[in-house]
Amino acid sequence: MDIFISVLILGIAGYLVYRFLFKKKGKSCCSTNLEETE
Repeated sequence: MDIFISVLILGIAGYLVYRFLFKKKGKSCCSTNLEETE
C-alpha cells in the first residue's frame, strides 16, 4: 500500500509541476485551449 501511495503522490506532484512549468513558459502551444476549457 505504501508503494501505491508514493506513486500516487509522485504522480500528482509531477502533474502539478508540469502544469506550473507549462503555464510559466507562456501560452505558445495548446495552453490557451486548455485554459479555455477550464
